Amino acid sequence: MRHEMSLRGGIFNGAVNLFDDKLQDVLFTLVRQGLCEGEVTLKVSIDLARKEIIDEDGMPHDVDQPYFAYSCTSSITQKDKVSGTVAEQLKLRKVDGQLELRDLDENTLFDIVEGGVQDGAQPGRDGTPG
Repeated sequence: MRHEMSLRGGIFNGAVNLFDDKLQDVLFTLVRQGLCEGEVTLKVSIDLARKEIIDEDGMPHDVDQPYFAYSCTSSITQKDKVSGTVAEQLKLRKVDGQLELRDLDENTLFDIVEGGVQDGAQPGRDGTPG
Protein backbone atom coordinates (compact mmCIF):
# COMPACT_ATOMS: atom_id res chain seq x y z
CA MET A 1 0.00 0.00 0.00
CA ARG A 2 1.27 3.45 -0.91
CA HIS A 3 0.90 6.23 1.69
CA GLU A 4 0.64 9.91 0.89
CA MET A 5 3.50 12.00 2.33
CA SER A 6 1.27 14.78 3.59
CA LEU A 7 -0.50 15.78 6.75
CA ARG A 8 -3.65 15.00 4.80
CA GLY A 9 -2.44 11.41 4.39
CA GLY A 10 -3.90 8.80 6.70
CA ILE A 11 -0.67 8.02 8.55
CA PHE A 12 -0.75 11.44 10.22
CA ASN A 13 -4.42 11.39 11.29
CA GLY A 14 -3.45 11.21 14.96
CA ALA A 15 -1.21 14.28 14.65
CA VAL A 16 -3.84 16.27 12.78
CA ASN A 17 -6.57 15.34 15.28
CA LEU A 18 -4.32 16.33 18.19
CA PHE A 19 -3.54 19.68 16.50
CA ASP A 20 -7.23 20.35 15.85
CA ASP A 21 -8.09 19.62 19.50
CA LYS A 22 -5.33 21.94 20.76
CA LEU A 23 -6.44 24.67 18.35
CA GLN A 24 -10.02 24.45 19.65
CA ASP A 25 -8.81 24.52 23.28
CA VAL A 26 -6.66 27.61 22.70
CA LEU A 27 -9.43 29.48 20.89
CA PHE A 28 -12.01 28.68 23.58
CA THR A 29 -9.58 29.74 26.32
CA LEU A 30 -8.78 33.03 24.56
CA VAL A 31 -12.47 33.87 24.20
CA ARG A 32 -13.38 32.72 27.74
CA GLN A 33 -10.55 34.66 29.41
CA GLY A 34 -10.71 37.72 27.13
CA LEU A 35 -7.14 37.26 25.92
CA CYS A 36 -5.83 37.99 22.45
CA GLU A 37 -2.73 35.85 21.80
CA GLY A 38 -2.16 32.14 21.61
CA GLU A 39 -0.09 29.64 19.70
CA VAL A 40 -0.40 26.02 18.63
CA THR A 41 2.62 24.19 17.27
CA LEU A 42 2.78 20.78 15.64
CA LYS A 43 6.24 19.24 15.50
CA VAL A 44 6.98 16.12 13.47
CA SER A 45 10.33 14.44 14.10
CA ILE A 46 11.75 11.93 11.64
CA ASP A 47 14.39 9.28 12.22
CA LEU A 48 15.58 7.30 9.24
CA ALA A 49 17.05 3.85 9.86
CA ARG A 50 18.76 1.65 7.28
CA LYS A 51 17.43 -1.93 7.51
CA GLU A 52 17.99 -5.08 5.57
CA ILE A 53 14.91 -7.00 4.53
CA ILE A 54 14.54 -10.31 2.71
CA ASP A 55 12.16 -10.31 -0.25
CA GLU A 56 9.86 -13.17 -1.27
CA ASP A 57 12.70 -14.71 -3.34
CA GLY A 58 15.01 -14.78 -0.31
CA MET A 59 17.15 -11.91 -1.61
CA PRO A 60 18.35 -9.31 0.90
CA HIS A 61 17.68 -5.62 0.20
CA ASP A 62 18.59 -2.47 2.11
CA VAL A 63 15.69 -0.12 2.74
CA ASP A 64 15.32 3.19 4.56
CA GLN A 65 12.69 2.88 7.27
CA PRO A 66 11.29 6.15 8.61
CA TYR A 67 10.07 6.54 12.19
CA PHE A 68 7.74 9.46 12.78
CA ALA A 69 7.04 11.03 16.16
CA TYR A 70 4.86 14.07 16.71
CA SER A 71 4.06 16.46 19.50
CA CYS A 72 1.62 19.30 19.73
CA THR A 73 2.12 22.20 22.11
CA SER A 74 0.02 25.21 22.89
CA SER A 75 0.63 28.42 24.76
CA ILE A 76 -1.53 31.33 25.71
CA THR A 77 0.08 34.72 26.19
CA GLN A 78 -1.29 37.06 28.78
CA LYS A 79 0.34 40.46 28.55
CA ASP A 80 0.17 43.30 31.02
CA LYS A 81 1.92 46.45 29.89
CA VAL A 82 2.37 49.73 31.70
CA SER A 83 4.18 52.61 29.97
CA GLY A 84 5.60 55.91 31.05
CA THR A 85 8.15 58.57 30.17
CA VAL A 86 10.97 60.26 32.02
CA ALA A 87 9.92 63.86 32.65
CA GLU A 88 13.35 65.29 33.53
CA GLN A 89 15.15 67.42 30.95
CA LEU A 90 18.51 65.65 30.58
CA LYS A 91 21.68 65.88 28.57
CA LEU A 92 23.92 62.98 27.68
CA ARG A 93 27.63 63.55 27.56
CA LYS A 94 30.81 61.55 27.27
CA VAL A 95 33.46 62.07 29.94
CA ASP A 96 36.66 60.04 29.90
CA GLY A 97 35.08 57.50 27.56
CA GLN A 98 32.03 56.99 29.81
CA LEU A 99 28.49 58.21 29.19
CA GLU A 100 26.68 60.11 31.90
CA LEU A 101 23.32 61.83 32.28
CA ARG A 102 23.10 65.32 33.72
CA ASP A 103 20.33 67.84 34.19
CA LEU A 104 19.96 69.88 31.01
CA ASP A 105 20.49 73.23 32.70
CA GLU A 106 23.39 72.10 34.92
CA ASN A 107 26.81 73.52 34.08
CA THR A 108 29.73 71.69 35.64
CA LEU A 109 33.40 72.57 35.58
CA PHE A 110 33.71 70.11 32.69
CA ASP A 111 31.11 72.05 30.70
CA ILE A 112 32.87 75.37 31.35
CA VAL A 113 36.37 74.08 30.49
CA GLU A 114 35.17 72.29 27.39
CA GLY A 115 33.12 75.26 26.26
CA GLY A 116 29.93 73.26 26.34
CA VAL A 117 31.09 70.81 23.65
CA GLN A 118 31.49 67.24 24.85
CA ASP A 119 33.73 64.53 23.50
CA GLY A 120 31.86 63.29 20.39
CA ALA A 121 28.63 64.97 21.48
CA GLN A 122 25.65 65.16 19.19
CA PRO A 123 23.49 68.27 19.04
CA GLY A 124 20.27 68.09 21.08
CA ARG A 125 16.80 68.02 19.55
CA ASP A 126 16.66 71.80 19.57
CA GLY A 127 19.99 72.11 17.68
CA THR A 128 22.07 73.19 20.67
CA PRO A 129 25.09 71.13 21.70
CA GLY A 130 24.08 67.99 23.64
